[in-house]
Amino acid sequence: MANWADSASDAHPHQEIVIVLRGEGWFGLDRTAYACRPGDVFVIDSMQPHSYPFPAGCPDCDHFLIQIVHEAVLFRTYSWRDGRELPAGTANRIADARLANGLFQSCLTRWRDLPATPDPVRRNHLLLAVALMVHEIVDQVQTGRCASEANRSALVDAVRTHIRMTRGNGVTLKSLARLTGYSRHHLLRVFKAETGVTVHRFLDEVRIAAVAELTASGAGFQEIAGNLGFSSTLVFNRWLRGRCPGMARRPAERSAGRSKNDPTPAGR
Repeated sequence: MANWADSASDAHPHQEIVIVLRGEGWFGLDRTAYACRPGDVFVIDSMQPHSYPFPAGCPDCDHFLIQIVHEAVLFRTYSWRDGRELPAGTANRIADARLANGLFQSCLTRWRDLPATPDPVRRNHLLLAVALMVHEIVDQVQTGRCASEANRSALVDAVRTHIRMTRGNGVTLKSLARLTGYSRHHLLRVFKAETGVTVHRFLDEVRIAAVAELTASGAGFQEIAGNLGFSSTLVFNRWLRGRCPGMARRPAERSAGRSKNDPTPAGR
């Protein structure tokens, strides 16, 4: 289980809360395997390593997933049956999560800023925030405030906000599909229908605006590439050349050597 937790590690910009509903098994967090049972709660911070999918031989189980995408809070269940994950259900969005999410973020901030806080106090604070989120979800479901059309628009809006806030860093079509519970093909169709542009076009527009903003602030070429999630300045320059040639580096500039803001040799 320790090998599985270390090798099947995932991380993403949004935060998650996983509540075990049914089945006893394992959950990997920070590359460590924890036994889990119904009622256990796992809190996953932004870019915190956790295991996905379930390990081979995992017994049947159901988990409740809450995803915090900046100010949007999404929720759905996911299940494991006979050694495989069942198709994901579509996520729903809490209509008004300001109070619950505000408390949750406050708890995480205190956790980081006040490391001497006793663990039982931290645990109780987080459980209170999670309980408030669950209360809002139960109230929304019981009152029937999960209309499909309104929810579709809310999910697309959450995707757009997520792309804007991350500037595309760490964003993939696969991660966006898992965020919404849609298949990748369905997400592409829904996003285009709601916004009039494709996911990839919207991502490019956000990144181009970010390049202009970061350039104006004095950021170097390598810094901008890293901020937007590109693996190297070469890949970043190739992307720029295809979408915004005026911002791309010319060969002479790439071979000019290192600079204070861009210490990476050209072509690496």
